[in-house]
Amino acid sequence: SSRVLWTLAVTQLVSDRLRSCMLCAGDDDSSWEDCDYVDIFSADERREFLYHVFKRLVVGGAMNQYEDELQPYLDTTKTLYKDLISVAKDPATGKPEVISHVYRVTGVEFECGSGQFWPRDSYHNFCYVSIDPLKRHVSTWYYAFTPIF
Repeated sequence: SSRVLWTLAVTQLVSDRLRSCMLCAGDDDSSWEDCDYVDIFSADERREFLYHVFKRLVVGGAMNQYEDELQPYLDTTKTLYKDLISVAKDPATGKPEVISHVYRVTGVEFECGSGQFWPRDSYHNFCYVSIDPLKRHVSTWYYAFTPIF
């Protein structure tokens, strides 16, 4: 029916705009100035690791099958974020706070010179390292984009 087609069209438009927003952002704030979605996320929000997890899931990889609904992205973002960071109670306030230190790795350098961190250059490549200072535990989330075709 026409209502089903309209719902599918709206859903596709929203998911396309969500991906466009995430891709428009780039990895620095300079690209946001030309973006139609500049008011959606503040500069502080774009620096948060939670935003980066969400962005990487929405943009996806070479064999990504996009979701038509937002909730699966939110649920997966929450689960992955909780797996990658550590939380402890602040002794002064009693409130939980993130204690992990998260770094985005953009390359490696060896004593003998630079090495290749990814098989090929791509905007979709990423590596995050999360360090829990209390447990002395390191978690990594690495993705090297490899086109299928």
